[in-house]
Amino acid sequence: MEWILLFNGISPYLYFFIMTKLYEYDSTKNPNFKVYIIAFIIQLIITTILSINSKNKRRLAKVTMINKLVQIPYFIFFFLFSIMAVMVGMGLMGIGLIFIPFLIAIDFGVFLSTVIPEEACTIRLYTEKHITFGSFLFYIIGNFIYVLDIILSVMIFKDFKRGEERSNMAASQMSGPYMQPNAHYVPQPTQQFNSQYNPQYNTQYNPQPNPDYNQQNSQQYYQYNSQNDQNMNNLQ
Repeated sequence: MEWILLFNGISPYLYFFIMTKLYEYDSTKNPNFKVYIIAFIIQLIITTILSINSKNKRRLAKVTMINKLVQIPYFIFFFLFSIMAVMVGMGLMGIGLIFIPFLIAIDFGVFLSTVIPEEACTIRLYTEKHITFGSFLFYIIGNFIYVLDIILSVMIFKDFKRGEERSNMAASQMSGPYMQPNAHYVPQPTQQFNSQYNPQYNTQYNPQPNPDYNQQNSQQYYQYNSQNDQNMNNLQ
C-alpha cells in the first residue's frame, strides 16, 4: 500500500507539464485547470489516509525519502520558473505580484505531499520509543523547513532501521536455543559434570577402601551396643 505514494514523487512533474500547457491569463474560468486543482486535492486526501493507516511505517519512511530525493530537481526548476514568471509579470504592467500567491500555493501543495507521510512516520518513531522527545520535536518542526526536510527524511528512515535491528536483537536474546523449536540443539554435559558424577569420564576416579573409616565405624557400633545393654540392665 505504501508504494502507491511513489506517485507523489513524479506527480509534480506531471502537473507542472499540464499547468504550462493549459495555463491562460483567465485560468480560473478554465475547466481543465479546475480539474487539475481537484485532482491534486484528492491526491493529498489519499496521501493522508494512506499515511495514517499504514501498517509498515518503515516502508512509508523509505517511500517518503525516495519522493523527496526525486522532487529535488522539480523544486529547483520551479523556483527558477517562479522568479522568471514574477519578473516577466512585473514588466507587464506590474501583474507579476498576482502570480506569487498562486505559485506559493502550488509549491506548498507539492511540499505537503511528502510532509504528511513524514509527520506520520515521526509520530510512530516516538510512540515506539525509537527517538527521544527532543528529537521528536526537532523532526516535527524540521519537516516543514525546506532542504532540512530532505535530510530529516533520511534520518527518519535510518531511525526505523536501527529501531528494528534493536528489536530483532532483543527478541533473539530472549528466545535462546531452548526456545527455538526448529533449532536442532542438543545440550551436552560439561566435562566438570561428567567428571563429578560419572566415573567413566573421570580418569582420576579410583575409589580406595579406607581402613580408618571401617575401624571408626566398628568402635562406634561397639559403644552403641554396650550402652544399650547397660540401659537394659538398669531397667531390670
